[in-house]
Amino acid sequence: MTAKRWTALAIVVVLLAGAGVFAYIKWDRGISISQIMRNGVAAERAGDFNTAKHDFYQVIANNPSNSLHLTTYALYNLGVIYTSLSDLPIAIGYYDQSIKTDDQYLPALFNVAAVETPTNPAAALIAYDDILKIKPNDTYTLFNVGLLNDDLGNTKLAKKQVAQAVKQDPSLRARIPTSFGAP
Repeated sequence: MTAKRWTALAIVVVLLAGAGVFAYIKWDRGISISQIMRNGVAAERAGDFNTAKHDFYQVIANNPSNSLHLTTYALYNLGVIYTSLSDLPIAIGYYDQSIKTDDQYLPALFNVAAVETPTNPAAALIAYDDILKIKPNDTYTLFNVGLLNDDLGNTKLAKKQVAQAVKQDPSLRARIPTSFGAP
């Protein structure tokens, strides 16, 4: 793990620790954790990130067993919020925490790959590899990792991955950059 990711992870742990105390004090025990999660998602969709974060912190603090994977989802949604706010190191930290609670949670793996691609392609490749271990023939993962491998100079592998993706979904041919050439 890079120093940047350790720093982001440390920040997330501090935020969660502080939020956990706050959430525990504020939790209305008459509302289920599932309802708090639904409220957080509704607030997130409405763009009320402060309310959404508060609700997700409550879920995390009060669901240590990760019942119904709600902690996984809350951590993931915090990553989405921080991605929306362009605070990518914090977002990656939340996605990583989500993956730690469920290493098969594809949305978090996809988002790590997407966020890391521009600045940390090696980390993106690791995330794409993890996705392909779970879904070996995922069309869009093959396409994206193929383009990334091309950027990194792994041309032969890139061509194979993009060709496989285009075979599975011919409409992807239109998204191949001209610099890539034919798969």
